[in-house]
Amino acid sequence: SGRVIPLSALSKIRGQYGVGVIVDASQLIGHGEIDLSSTPVDVLCAPGHKGLFGYMGCGFLAVLDGVRLEPHLLGGSGSHSLSLTMPEEYPDRLEAGTLPFYALLSMGCGISYIKEKGMATLSDELHAMTERLARDLREVDGIRLIGNPRLGILSFSLSNFTPDRICEQLNRFGIYTRSGLHCAPLAHRTYHTEREGLVRLSLSTMNTKEEIAYGADVISDLARAKT
Repeated sequence: SGRVIPLSALSKIRGQYGVGVIVDASQLIGHGEIDLSSTPVDVLCAPGHKGLFGYMGCGFLAVLDGVRLEPHLLGGSGSHSLSLTMPEEYPDRLEAGTLPFYALLSMGCGISYIKEKGMATLSDELHAMTERLARDLREVDGIRLIGNPRLGILSFSLSNFTPDRICEQLNRFGIYTRSGLHCAPLAHRTYHTEREGLVRLSLSTMNTKEEIAYGADVISDLARAKT
């Protein structure tokens, strides 16, 4: 939906009540600043194939000092070969077997690109691009934009079309989206879209102004067709 969860508020609750906080930063990582020095959480996790420009099959886990996690895969750490249990130290404790080297390498290259470009610059460009697309789509008859489109995330529905049908039609024009519940059924329940879901457009700073205009035109044409 583009809404950003206030990590500072969650961090404050964590400090006051001693509850553990695990943050899934899948949609924010690589799109916006996350400062764990001012908003500490127990665990921050995210995949590498979204805002970090990596291949599918990789990701990362940042664990606060003093937090002990139990591994769900065992064996083959390579660092304590005589031990029958996983090592205590990270990352070895959670890295059993052979890692997906090429996926991790791609994520590392993506992180290097972000650092070179600058997180602030990247966020500003991505936000401006999302705003431009949202502005154009608001002119389309029958469209409903959900939440607060920003930082590359924009979800919508279109009257007379199911999300699956919209996704199928956009594919024909080289516009690749995702329809359905997006692994977030409770969020869809909040927006009363849990029956069929939505269509999500995910942008990147590597998209161009021409691509944004093209996408808006295709969706507008689709809305006018109403078939």
